[in-house]
Amino acid sequence: MSISRISNSLVSGTNENTLALVNFNIDFSLLKLEPPREFAGLGLSLTQQRREVAEEGSVHRTARRLGALFENSAPKSPNLIRAYGSRVSEISQGSTNEDIPQRHGVFAQCAGVDGTSVWAAATSGMSAIAVHLLACMLARAWSGPQATSIWVEIVEERRRMLRKQISDGLYDSSVQLGLAVSEDLSRNDLAQWDASTRAWLQVADDNQIRRQKQLMLIINNVNIPVNQGNSSVSTYARVTEAWKTALEALEKLFSGQSESISKGSILLGLASWHLYPNLLVLGEKITTIDFNDPAVEGSGQLTIGLRNPDPDKDEGVYWSLSLAHLKFYGEPVKVTSFTTRDASRLSIGEFHLLVLGSMISDW
Repeated sequence: MSISRISNSLVSGTNENTLALVNFNIDFSLLKLEPPREFAGLGLSLTQQRREVAEEGSVHRTARRLGALFENSAPKSPNLIRAYGSRVSEISQGSTNEDIPQRHGVFAQCAGVDGTSVWAAATSGMSAIAVHLLACMLARAWSGPQATSIWVEIVEERRRMLRKQISDGLYDSSVQLGLAVSEDLSRNDLAQWDASTRAWLQVADDNQIRRQKQLMLIINNVNIPVNQGNSSVSTYARVTEAWKTALEALEKLFSGQSESISKGSILLGLASWHLYPNLLVLGEKITTIDFNDPAVEGSGQLTIGLRNPDPDKDEGVYWSLSLAHLKFYGEPVKVTSFTTRDASRLSIGEFHLLVLGSMISDW
């Protein structure tokens, strides 16, 4: 066989594989995977409507596409995901889909735990669960419009990076798949993904109210940025660096290694994922805080230094980003979030605008 015929065969084979991959993409986002067993309790608590949306609907498709897009981007964190799954199932206890109709009647499908985004991620693979953890961090730190803008920006940048890998010839089938299935991700899909995550955070905050308030009191006394270093680095780089740092540090912690806080992203991760390791707080005096959280039993101890270089500032963990997609025109908008201010709540100024808008909406 001549060299030219061999080359033609290789090209033909590559084209056929690519065509098969594209055809596979049509149904890829509808595939449901077996969730990790730690998440099983959540599946039993969802109403039929929420479970269908999580397994077959738009939120599931978004979870699958984001999981494929960010495949191999996040570090492996099996211990963290096991602990998170255990916490999710614990929060879901006391509300099963069998008893909801009797207690809530016609409102049954809107009652109970809203864990749609969590179950969508759990049934979409480990990378989708890691992306859900990022969604929790963004929803904790930013308002809905801000978080959606961040999602739009990092999705666009991730797609650009995958296209470059393909053009440079440094790719495999997962890169092709991630690029292909993310083609249809819209801003509306990402806004819905963020909104579903916020609904879960509210459920989890209410369920873990005592531990969460105690943790937030500590976090809000530490003035520390999520990112450190050059502020001119891209939003994608700053967001993914914070995500990866939190995943890596807490994976080590839940593997039994003691850790010391060096970046605010680790504290933001704890506040977003409702996991409470025992803490050693270094302030005017050394204080040990034993949460005795069964979800992270056997984990190491986390050391936090309460250092506040500016006593007049009360910012907690703060995060500064430049958002290119917050407005439809103009220059990128520089924004900063603080854990001392709950992004899910309205400020008094925003409340006044809401009242004004309601008054003039029918004019």
